[in-house]
Amino acid sequence: MNYSAIIKKAWQITWHHKFLWWFGLFAGGAAFGFNFNLGGGRKMEISQWKELQSGLVSFWQNYALLAISIGVFLFLLLLIFAFIGLVAEGGLIYCVQKINLEKPTGFKEGLSKGLQKLLPLFANNLVYFFLLAFLVLIFALPAIIFFIAQRFAITIIFALLAFLLLIPGAFLISFLKIFSFRCIVLENQKVFQSIGSSWKMIKGNLGKVIVLFLLSLFISFIVGMIFTVFFLICLLIFGGTAFALYALHWYIVMGIFIAIVGLLSLIFLLIFSASLNTFQSAIWTLAFQELQIKK
Repeated sequence: MNYSAIIKKAWQITWHHKFLWWFGLFAGGAAFGFNFNLGGGRKMEISQWKELQSGLVSFWQNYALLAISIGVFLFLLLLIFAFIGLVAEGGLIYCVQKINLEKPTGFKEGLSKGLQKLLPLFANNLVYFFLLAFLVLIFALPAIIFFIAQRFAITIIFALLAFLLLIPGAFLISFLKIFSFRCIVLENQKVFQSIGSSWKMIKGNLGKVIVLFLLSLFISFIVGMIFTVFFLICLLIFGGTAFALYALHWYIVMGIFIAIVGLLSLIFLLIFSASLNTFQSAIWTLAFQELQIKK
């Protein structure tokens, strides 16, 4: 795999076709997080358990309708953003392929393709979600059992072990998801067919995939560091200006200045995030095409 050519081409596509940034703004990469909150090192007394249970029952009796309403609202909001993200990811994958093949394309065509592939991409996402949840349950089950038994020291040991075992599983699922998305969008494969195809592709090119992942991660880290330094410099400059306005008692001017700077910072952050997401997605789409050609 020609890593430098893939990265260079991904950058050229990202920079010269800025309409892709609209897709990149909403499209996210695969990410998995684990958080084991294990509590303190002493056992909780029976009276404390009962007090906690009583408090939860009382809260539910008084605020059940409010809690359910908030939960439903947040779930629907999350679902909407998930759908938008999948449409954007599908459109981005499709347009990058067309551009790489030197075929004309545009935002409307990408949006149409993303909408067309929404349901299979969503179903694909669900499969990986349940697969990851199953792995978490299996690996974390001993820690959960010891936690319920209030054996917190052993809980910590098993939780750390589960975390270490989950890392390779999570990365494998992440790689499968990346390639199966492209099988669905670019090869018009069904959900489980795409999973099988991506597994075969990764199994035969695992070393190349890992190297590409590490390269893209390194690039993102360097770009992130540059952005952080630039942001801190701007913060010092604008912060000093705001402080000077405050010292001069120009409070209204200071408020307007802070609002404008805040808005511009938000816009810049969104543009940066959109372009970086576009670049990362383009890398994997180009890698997918190269592996398909060599298959």
